[in-house]
Amino acid sequence: MSSSFLPSALLACFAAVALVVGSALPNAPLLRAHLFQHRLSLLIGFSAGLMLATALHDLIPEALEANHEHAMWGAGIGFLTLYLAERITHFHACRHRECVIEPDEAVSHAHTAEGSTPFAEAHEHRHPHPHSHSHGHVDTMALVGMSIHNFADGLTTAAAFSVSKAVGLVVIFAIVLHQMAAGVSLGAIMLRAGRSHSRVLLSASAVAAFILGGALFYHFAVPVGENTQGIILGLAGGSFLYVAACDLLPEAHAEDEGWGVTAATLVGYAFAIGVKNFLAPHAH
Repeated sequence: MSSSFLPSALLACFAAVALVVGSALPNAPLLRAHLFQHRLSLLIGFSAGLMLATALHDLIPEALEANHEHAMWGAGIGFLTLYLAERITHFHACRHRECVIEPDEAVSHAHTAEGSTPFAEAHEHRHPHPHSHSHGHVDTMALVGMSIHNFADGLTTAAAFSVSKAVGLVVIFAIVLHQMAAGVSLGAIMLRAGRSHSRVLLSASAVAAFILGGALFYHFAVPVGENTQGIILGLAGGSFLYVAACDLLPEAHAEDEGWGVTAATLVGYAFAIGVKNFLAPHAH
């Protein structure tokens, strides 16, 4: 068994917990007013910068070093796989700002006579039937899309720790931040689709398990030679590029075009490089 198995498995579990915690936040009235404003935009921007730097300065260079011939094929497949998964499953059909920002007073109201929840009432102009089959389909497909993505995150965590502790720590930090934001989005989607809070947590836990599943698959099912590791690191780099450039940055700027998000992105980018350089002498 690889010596990197235990740290990568433990930190994959940590990332899974971050997803579950994030999924519970849309139902926390005391946090909602602060979380779903500029602070969340800054966190998402920071995470985007972190993932961009990790892909460009860690994952893709390491992939090319391990398998120069096929690494970029892996990167392309990683990018396109997440793109297709999002298009097919409509994973981001319900953004966190569109789904859950409600005054605390509205959340305290009971269901209306028509059976609508406060989350649904706030969006009747777009979706007049919050419990319709289409909404149930959206939240189910969101779970499928996130499961695919999380399996890739598990592979990424395991492959990164196989390279070095420095790369592994930067990667897991990026994944934890991303999983927290993704959990918020997932929780919002399911609550708006009329799911109970217990079902949200149960579903988030099931989806989060795919992170650990990906790490276990890498260590026990994949013949991890240098060529294989190069392809997997390429897949990870491509997926990080997609998440950062096509998911996180557009979401961070969705309702915040100020320079704060841009600054947070640059800080995240610099932070990833700084952590790598700080840990490099002790990486192996």
